[in-house]
Amino acid sequence: LNPQIDLSRVLRFYYVSHEQGFIKPDPRSYARMEELFNLDPAETLFVDDRPENIEGAKNAGWHAELIENEARLFEVLDEYEII
Repeated sequence: LNPQIDLSRVLRFYYVSHEQGFIKPDPRSYARMEELFNLDPAETLFVDDRPENIEGAKNAGWHAELIENEARLFEVLDEYEII
């Protein structure tokens, strides 16, 4: 994704898993995110560019979408009525 795009207006949180000691798709990574940000899995949308991370998020009970490019990111944000 283009780092010049300011997504702060639509993203509530971001998380760098390796900084927490777990690497996605380790289930502990998703549990740690839930703990840190007080997330309700049923109300959480996870986007990533790696299918194995999407599968991990779905296994955690989250909504998850594979993002392969910026256009797809904004399609997903629109589909979930975030923008």
